[in-house]
Parts: sequence; C-alpha cells; structure tokens
Amino acid sequence: MKKTIFILMIFICSLTFIVAEETQSSIPANFSMGEWNGNVYTNDFLGLKFELPDGWIRYGEEEMAAIMNLGAQALNDDLKQLSKIAEMTTVYYVLANNPATADSISIITEKQILDTTADVYVNALKDALKTASELVTFTNDNISKEKIAGREYSVLTINASSPVSKAIQKYCCCKIGKYMLGILVSTKDDEAILNDILKAFK
Repeated sequence: MKKTIFILMIFICSLTFIVAEETQSSIPANFSMGEWNGNVYTNDFLGLKFELPDGWIRYGEEEMAAIMNLGAQALNDDLKQLSKIAEMTTVYYVLANNPATADSISIITEKQILDTTADVYVNALKDALKTASELVTFTNDNISKEKIAGREYSVLTINASSPVSKAIQKYCCCKIGKYMLGILVSTKDDEAILNDILKAFK
C-alpha cells in the first residue's frame, strides 16, 4: 500500500488541528468505531456511511491501532476499550487510498473542550497550516460550506506541496456533540476528483 500521502496528512493533522486536552467526562452512550461490511463502512455514532470506491484499499485494524498507539485488540466492541478510545484527543476511524492514483481519505474526530463551531475550527486550521511545517507549503486556501450526504460541513480546500509530493486537499468539518468530525480527502489531480470521492458517502 502506498502510504506517503497518509504520512503527510496524518502529520498535518497532528500539528494543526485544534488540540483539546483529555478529560474524564462521560462517554457518549452510542460511541462506536463503526464497522465494515465488505466495502461499506457504517458508523451510527458519526452518522455516516461510506462506500470504498473500486480499486481502493483501506488500513486494517492493526495499522489503525498502531497509528493511535493502541493494541489491535482495542478496536473491538469491548466497552472498556471503547471508553479508552472515546477519551482520546484524536481518533482515526477510516484511512484508505487508491494505490494507482494516491487519492486518499481519512475520517477522524478531535475531542473538544471549548464550544467551538465548525466555522471557527476551519478558520483556525487555515491559519495554523501556514506555520505547521517548514517542509509543507499551503496555498490557494478557500473556505466554503458543502453538503455531504445531506449534512452541512465547513470545508477548507487547499493546495499542499512538499519536496516529495503535491496535492489538493479538502478538510470537511462538522461538530458532533463534544467531537469535531473531520473528513480529509486528497488527490494529486484536481478538485473534481475530491468531489467524486465525497460522493461515496451515503
């Protein structure tokens, strides 16, 4: 699996998303990591369904757990394990890409303490990206509102370039309770490809 673009995206997320400190607040009763049924991912907690496009491959549980510094056994329905994951600042639910094109998607949440709106969130993200890394340059940033599977998101569209890669990315954000849901899509081509990827949400 080609993981270069994920390394770039995960690095960006870890540096630039508005980080909330972990707290001991109550866990949402319906918190879930979601589940895959063939090529369809469903997560009732996040309120979304995503169909993996043809030719794409996704990270397995061991790879997802490693990214979050967890044991693979943590990504199951055990309530104790789910409680631990729900209290994490950043949770990765889906990472997938097309090996032939390097198009990619990740679905994550960031736990929030302050009552931050999605609009404030993406504007702060836009500002933070400008100083996130000396190795990655961001240009042509634009903030808009877009509907994905009937839900409105605040969206930052931006060009990212590094010495080894160039991409156009969309950061689609909306608030779910105390969590900020982020759908991050990336391509080396143009924005039309990103829009096609987002049509995979139902």
